Amino acid sequence: MVDKKETSTYRRFFTLSSAEFDAYVAQSKKEGTVFPLRLNGEDVFYHRTEALSDSLILLTSLEGNFHMLEQSLSKMAQEELIRSCLVEEIYQTNLIEGVHSTRKEIFRLLDDFAHAKKDKITSIVNKYRLLLKQGFSQILNLEDIRHLYDALMEGTIIKKDQPDGILFRKDSVAVTDGVERLHEGLYPEERIDEALRVVLSILNSKDFTFYERSAIAHYLFEYAHPFYDGNGRMGRYLLSLYALEEKPKAFAFRIAATIGERKGKYYRAFKECQDIRNRNDLATFVGPMLDFYVEDYRHLIKEIQDKKAEVALWQSKLPSLNLSKGEKKTAVILVEGSIWSAYGVSKSVLASALNLDERSVQRHLASLEKKKLVLRQKIGRQTYFRLAKGSF
Repeated sequence: MVDKKETSTYRRFFTLSSAEFDAYVAQSKKEGTVFPLRLNGEDVFYHRTEALSDSLILLTSLEGNFHMLEQSLSKMAQEELIRSCLVEEIYQTNLIEGVHSTRKEIFRLLDDFAHAKKDKITSIVNKYRLLLKQGFSQILNLEDIRHLYDALMEGTIIKKDQPDGILFRKDSVAVTDGVERLHEGLYPEERIDEALRVVLSILNSKDFTFYERSAIAHYLFEYAHPFYDGNGRMGRYLLSLYALEEKPKAFAFRIAATIGERKGKYYRAFKECQDIRNRNDLATFVGPMLDFYVEDYRHLIKEIQDKKAEVALWQSKLPSLNLSKGEKKTAVILVEGSIWSAYGVSKSVLASALNLDERSVQRHLASLEKKKLVLRQKIGRQTYFRLAKGSF
């Protein structure tokens, strides 16, 4: 008997008889979408199961809840939430790729890129910085994929691992999860081209929800493995890029963090989806990806709720400090900045939030510093301020 709540064709293989399994796959192809691509001699297809439909309904609800909570935040809090997600996104994608970086280093580069020295992470940070600033930009053809890869990976790919085909790699390459070999990337380059055209068609269509098409395209991109190195980073960047077309920025910049936190489940989903017993049903990979998206929203919702409560708690203590009107207004914003940013806020951010010039802000900060209520920290060329919560 077919379990309607099961998302994985791979797992159904072990619970159904051979005849039942073949009938299920045939019916799934008939009811679903068969893509113009064959892997391991089988059609690639996607069938939205009842369980996947339930996940999509849950995602719609969580997205709505997140929007309402986000709208209740100040402009500064919204911007700091997005920036903290972006820092974590870059940090986790570097961690997955074995590139050493710190959150503070990424924070500094995002805030003051103009004075950054070129090293292994500057090109990566710059692409995400520009993505935040410029927003979504559609990828139309294979040349666009190569141009994006070159910009994202500038200075990080050693000579022997640079693309040597017309656009992508011309030789074969093994795909691993860091320990175990999963499969061979598509070969020769013509097969890579074929798969990536399908990827672009899916990303740029509206035939599925964003959550489905992003997961499907991500799997096919990583399966094709068009480059010798940097495929994972490129694939995760594409997820963030296309999420920005219609989803909240904070969500778009949390995807790699969740994948990094759930690497075992992520690689297991790849392994099961590419197994010949799965018959190329991409629902086997889409299911876990929808779970990651659910986790993203739940994390963001909890973070907003927790930080709003913390801001309210500390702001409620300000009346006991006997502050002047200007000091109190500055302290209110400092409380918010201290909680929403790991490093505090700059003078320019305070000036914008208070609708004051920086000279006035400096006067209030100096007064609060005399009362030992402000801490300052220099990161790169910029100074950041936060409330010394231990002083009251």
